[in-house]
Amino acid sequence: MDVDIIAGIATNEGSMLSQSTLPAKDNITVGDFIEATKTSDSVYHGLDVKRVDDYYLQNVDKNSSLELKKAFYQLFGDLIMKCPTYLFAKQVAANAKQGRNVYFYQVTYQSQYYAHQLGCDREGMGICHCAESTFTSGQPYLTPGLYTPLDTEFSADI
Repeated sequence: MDVDIIAGIATNEGSMLSQSTLPAKDNITVGDFIEATKTSDSVYHGLDVKRVDDYYLQNVDKNSSLELKKAFYQLFGDLIMKCPTYLFAKQVAANAKQGRNVYFYQVTYQSQYYAHQLGCDREGMGICHCAESTFTSGQPYLTPGLYTPLDTEFSADI
């Protein structure tokens, strides 16, 4: 490797990315959660569904649809983005040439305009997949009327 690498994740990667896996209904149950994990296993073979469910459902109010959704968003985000991206960055770092760097970030802020456009302003969605793209592409400078001064400052910082 002869270039530096930057890899990153959004805090709540799974909220947007799990939309085709978790039932699109207002109230989900533990049964829905388990079925969604099984669906995930059909794509990402080899999950120990019971163990995965037990881990992500610990300390979750199983009577709260919102809490179940948030737990599944966490599970799916870890499965599809967070863990693979982190593992990739670690492997690149372990094999990088001397003098090359690997940077890893987690974005914890998103534009309210962006969030609204993509449905990430719904309760429980959090900081969605690609939330940083608004800032890295300079959107607050290109269409300033849609963004807050903080959005513009954040875009300049990153």
